[in-house]
Order: sequence, then C-alpha cells, then structure tokens
Amino acid sequence: MGLFDKFTPQASAFPSDEREAILFMLFGAIRSDGSISEEETWGLSSLVTKSRTMGAWPNDKFKESLRNCMNMWKGEQCDEVLRRCKALISPDLRESVFMNLCGLVLVDNEFTEKEITFIELSQQALGLDDDRARALVDAMVVLKRL
Repeated sequence: MGLFDKFTPQASAFPSDEREAILFMLFGAIRSDGSISEEETWGLSSLVTKSRTMGAWPNDKFKESLRNCMNMWKGEQCDEVLRRCKALISPDLRESVFMNLCGLVLVDNEFTEKEITFIELSQQALGLDDDRARALVDAMVVLKRL
C-alpha cells in the first residue's frame, strides 16, 4: 500500500452509481482537450445544477465524486472506467448523456482532435451506433448555432 492510496479512488470502486458515471463522463468532456475553459466550467456547472438526476446530490458527496473524477482522469484507467459507465447509466439516458457531452465540447467554440477522440470513445462506451451518434452530433451543432 502506497502513502497516498487512500486519496486515490480505485478503478473498481469508481464510479459506484449512475450519477458518478454521468459526472465522470461530463468531466471528461470538459478536460478532453487538455485544458478546462471558463465556458466549459460554466457548462458543467449548469448541467449539474439543472439536472434531475444530479440536482439532489448532497454537496459533500458531489465534491467527493468530483475529486474522484479529477483523480481518475489523471490516471491511466480512463478507458476501463468509461466502459463501466455504460453498465451504470440507464439505456434511456445514454443518448441524453451523449448529447450533453457533445454540448460541453462545443461550448468553447473549439473542436479539437482530442475532443473528437473523446466523443468517439464515449459513443462506443455508451453503445450508440454510428448513424445515431452522427445524428445527435449534428443536432448539437445546430443547437449551438441558435
């Protein structure tokens, strides 16, 4: 056991529920290009506070989960955790989660290669077929223009 093990979530324990899985993916979207812009921070904050799924989350639990997200995204276990997210996110929410991921990467008006890779990994992790995912991305691009 390392000195700092108790401060780093173990991949097998995180995420532990649907809210943490969604938060993990949303946080991944805003940091996928390597930096987090102010627009992305506000976008995530707005999604979390307005969401029925996440809105009633106790503040201390939210802070702990957000800290875990930050630590997990720094590690090498992200692909494994993304795959586990699918099992935790109910099928009727997967398209909505994907659309919100797209919205977050588009919020700063930049769409980098790293963000494209993240969206593609998320599409696979959520089990969305290519045609449906393309339609959802197109819809988010149109919404962004409004």
